[in-house]
Amino acid sequence: MEVSEGGVGDVLVLGHLCVDLMPSALGPIAFDAGGLRTAGPLHMRLGGAVAGTGRALVELGLPVRAAAAVGEDSLGGIVRGMVRGMF
Repeated sequence: MEVSEGGVGDVLVLGHLCVDLMPSALGPIAFDAGGLRTAGPLHMRLGGAVAGTGRALVELGLPVRAAAAVGEDSLGGIVRGMVRGMF
C-alpha cells in the first residue's frame, strides 16, 4: 500500500491493523464438524480495517493516509515491522 505525503483530497483511513494468519491447505479441504485437519505453512499478511480499506482505495487510484492502533504484543511488533517495510 502506498501512502501519500498528505494534501487536499487525501483519504484518511482510521482503525486497527493486525496480522492475518492464514494456513495453507494440504490437499482437498473437507469440512467435517469436529474433525481435525493438518495444515501447511502459516502465511502472514497485514490485516484489519486500515489495511483492507487502504489497499482497496489505493487500487482505485486514491491518495491514502492511515492512522491505526496497534497492540504492544508480539503480533503488534510484527505489524509495525510490516508497516516499516512498506516505506
